[in-house]
Amino acid sequence: MNTDGFLKKELSVNVPFSSFLIGVVGTVLYYYTLTFCLDMPPVWDAAAGVFSPAIYLYENHYDLASLLQLGGYPQGGENVHSFSLITWITALTLSLTGGDKGLYLPLLHSMNFVFAGCIVGVAFNLVRRLRSSACALLVVGAIFISPLMSVQVSYVYTEVAGSLASLLTLFFWVR
Repeated sequence: MNTDGFLKKELSVNVPFSSFLIGVVGTVLYYYTLTFCLDMPPVWDAAAGVFSPAIYLYENHYDLASLLQLGGYPQGGENVHSFSLITWITALTLSLTGGDKGLYLPLLHSMNFVFAGCIVGVAFNLVRRLRSSACALLVVGAIFISPLMSVQVSYVYTEVAGSLASLLTLFFWVR
């Protein structure tokens, strides 16, 4: 049985230009409104949850085995979110920038802005499919002005990437 046509149909993603444009506008708006946090160091869970293992990996030549032997969050150790994609992206960014805060913090925050812009674009596309363009714009506006969303976007942690992954899962399920 030839499944080439089936796979092409099932795996193709047709993103309308309007959704892409909404995502780009969302990214630019988040960047514009949250520029003040580009050099903000990690706080709270980001410091203990993502940066701690990322710094360990960076300083120890990505020795995952030794990281996994360390204590976890309850013990105040670095073995927290050790398998998280964001932890590894953070460690890679540290390596690429030589650990220079003036470089890696703006890069990581900018990555979060792009993830947030993607959330806005995907949400617009999803709601527009299910309801209308006007309803989709209202939902996107509500996402953008949500204080909780703005705070999470300003941090470098797992919530924004996790929200994007969850929304993409819903998007492909509804599709």
